[in-house]
This record gives sequence, structure tokens and C-alpha cells, in this order.
Amino acid sequence: MNGHDRATWFAGDLDDPWVVEIADALPRDTLRFDCPADLPETWPTDRAPPMALVLHRSTLSVTDAQRVARLRSRAERMPRVVLCVGPHARYVDVECWSRLVDAVIPEATASEIIRRQALLVERRPRPTTGPRPKVTIASSNFETRATWVEVARSGGYAVEPVADPFDSASALPIAWDVPVLEPDWPTRLANLARTRPVLALLGFADRQTVIRARQAGASACLDLPCEISDFLAVIDRLASIRHDPAHELPPSPTAKHAKPARRS
Repeated sequence: MNGHDRATWFAGDLDDPWVVEIADALPRDTLRFDCPADLPETWPTDRAPPMALVLHRSTLSVTDAQRVARLRSRAERMPRVVLCVGPHARYVDVECWSRLVDAVIPEATASEIIRRQALLVERRPRPTTGPRPKVTIASSNFETRATWVEVARSGGYAVEPVADPFDSASALPIAWDVPVLEPDWPTRLANLARTRPVLALLGFADRQTVIRARQAGASACLDLPCEISDFLAVIDRLASIRHDPAHELPPSPTAKHAKPARRS
């Protein structure tokens, strides 16, 4: 990007701290539109079309879909459109929108991956010589464990696979398939996070589950299933930083934002 030329745009309810956290994960020059209700009927005409348009929608309406389609049809260079969707959106509506946008991701874990999804950030190549960084993959399900072990190895990691995260012999960064149906999982996660960075893999993650995982000390959370590139991007981040558990709740909204254009 070059200044505001082909910048990223974000539209969502900016009075919702969770939505602001997603916007904060995008580049600083992202243009924000405060849209607690419908998306703008008209988009700015004094700026180049965005490189990427990120939307947060709690529910999916026909009106919003039409406005996104209109923006894309008028752009000489079509922006990449990423939809962060809330849990109340109907499956049939998500299916319809999936043909309109380039990616649909759940709101609960969107802040972890939205920059990569919007800008298609590529991973830095791993050195082909020397020792490989190490990571632990923990899941009580053999097929799940085997899948993510293969993914991590394909990403250049040496992998320690375990069924129980507490069977790991070291304090390596760990990706844990958290058994969220077991009532003691937050306590187990808190104990694990005392000694290592933890990527909590959460089946059908929602805000409340992610909040509980963060409060327990998870360094990052992803929804299962997730994309291989998203998984590796988060593992790369955890492997490159010192252990620092994530904050418990999204920050309060502080950034200035644009209001949608209104009809005269």
C-alpha cells in the first residue's frame, strides 16, 4: 500500500469492543466505518477502492449483501472482501454470502487471523539448514492429532505429539485441542499456560469460550476447523515471542472512526 492508496477498509459496530479488537488487528491506516445497523448505502468516492474490505456482521441481510456487491461491481480493481460473522447468522445466509466474499471467518477468533486473511500475508520461508524449531501438538483424538502434527511438520517444525498436554516433557509452545465439553478445561488450561505459550484450539468457538480461554492464560485461540495457513501463522507468532498470556477481554474502543455516508 502507499499511504491511503488502496488502503484497507473496515465496517462494523465500533461501539462493540470485540469488533474494535478485530479492527485494531488491521494496519493502522485502515479506514473505519461505524455501522451498528446497515452497511453504507454509498461508499467514499474521494478515495481509491480498498485493497481489502473487512466486514463484521452479527446478522446477514439482503440489503448489506446488495451494497457489498455494488461496491465490488464498481471497483476497477476488485477488493478482497473478508466477512467476520457472528453466531446468530443463519447457515443459509452464510452460504449465500460465501459466494459474494472471499473468506468467511468466525468473529470469536477473527482478531488472531484477520490481518493474514485480509492482506494474504505470506509466511517467511523457514531456513533449510540447522535445527528446526519445536512445538507440541496435543489432542486426545488420534486423527486430529495426526492431522495437526503433519501440518506443523510441513511448516518446518519438529513436533512432539501427545494425547494429554501434561504428558509433554518440555515447555515448548503447544497447540491443544481443548476438550471444551469437560467442565474442568479452564483449570487445566490455566495450569498448562503457567509454563508455556498455549494455542487453544476450540471446537465451535464463541465469544464466551474465547473469553474463558483467555482468562485461563491462552496466548491465542483458533476455531476448529481452521485453515492450515492460519494455524501456521499463529504457531509462528507463538514460537517467536516470549511467553506472555493474552489479555482477558477485548480493549475498550479508543480509535476515531468514520460514520457511514447518509442519503441527502
